[in-house]
Amino acid sequence: MGQSRKSGGGVRKQAGRQPAAMVPEPGSLGYAGGPLAPIAHERVVELPRSEVWKLLATGEGWKRFFDVEARIELRPGGKFEILFDPDAPPGQQGSEGCTVLSFLPDEMLSFTWNAPPKFAHARSRYTWVVVRFTEPAVTRTFVRLDHLGFAEQAADNPDHRAEWEEVRAYFQRAWGMVLDKMKEQESKGAEEEVERRE
Repeated sequence: MGQSRKSGGGVRKQAGRQPAAMVPEPGSLGYAGGPLAPIAHERVVELPRSEVWKLLATGEGWKRFFDVEARIELRPGGKFEILFDPDAPPGQQGSEGCTVLSFLPDEMLSFTWNAPPKFAHARSRYTWVVVRFTEPAVTRTFVRLDHLGFAEQAADNPDHRAEWEEVRAYFQRAWGMVLDKMKEQESKGAEEEVERRE
């Protein structure tokens, strides 16, 4: 009586409590602090939402803020390939093979994502990213990026769990850098506005 007991789905059910009180077990899919937990990044960008959307949802936008080539076909199943290293052999240039999952113009974009070539096992398997755009003010956009699928891939490939933990740690850093570069467009946008007025 009063002791925890394990139930399905990697959670602990406290005796005498309802299912709503089930607590995620460390290391399980729902454990927010685990090494395979979904990644979440948030930024406030002082630009209109339509402009921020174009930065992430178009090839021209990626070229503008991250100085990389991109092949983006904005339709479900269309390409979402960011070529971080265009001089590398085909298949190792970036997110080749990734596709758009869904989108709502100026509001939401989701796409599959793969690991860099240095992660031999993970490279050919896909996680997914969801980016949401909200506009608390006309010239201000709140961006939230969630990257998911690490726990699912590790569960399907338990012999490679350590690699998926490394992949997750890599993207925890990488997506922060991407969004910081995007935020730098604030100053560039202000400079362009001054030039237009002169």
